[in-house]
Amino acid sequence: MTVQYQNTLEDLISVQLWLFRLSPAIRRQIAQGRILVLVTVALMYAFLRHTKQAIAMSLDGSLIILGLAILFFALYPTLHRRIVRRETRKVFEEVGTELLMPRSLSIDRSGLLETAPNTQHRIDWSTIDRIEVRGAHIYIATAGLAGLVIPKSAFDDEEQANSFRDMAVEFQRSNREE
Repeated sequence: MTVQYQNTLEDLISVQLWLFRLSPAIRRQIAQGRILVLVTVALMYAFLRHTKQAIAMSLDGSLIILGLAILFFALYPTLHRRIVRRETRKVFEEVGTELLMPRSLSIDRSGLLETAPNTQHRIDWSTIDRIEVRGAHIYIATAGLAGLVIPKSAFDDEEQANSFRDMAVEFQRSNREE
């Protein structure tokens, strides 16, 4: 089965965000960032309290510091996604439009074949970590933090997109059983 498609910058950003959500290293980085904020706030509070600063001694000051810590703790994943979005946009704008050119993706029992102007990549099923449909995209994660995104708009309808995904999942599964 072959599908013809063209990614937008938003498609490429969405696959990066999806891959980052899958990555244990990135999830660990987000958890460490949250913990760092809480530890920093606790140390700051202890220091201010120890030095008998008025803000640390008052209940209002304590609540303000605690509120800021909770707010940052809650917003850290959103801030992280914004940073990923901004940096990914910057990288793709510097690389140029090659990744935004029309391409085709063919799947068969041996793997995937992605063809774009001036390039052709063969991807074996053994290097595919995950295939997932989310929103308006089909995502295919390969080894590391790499992947493909196919917009569902490349298919005639939802049924054809699901058929493509089901076929890819079946090929991947049968390859793992061999």
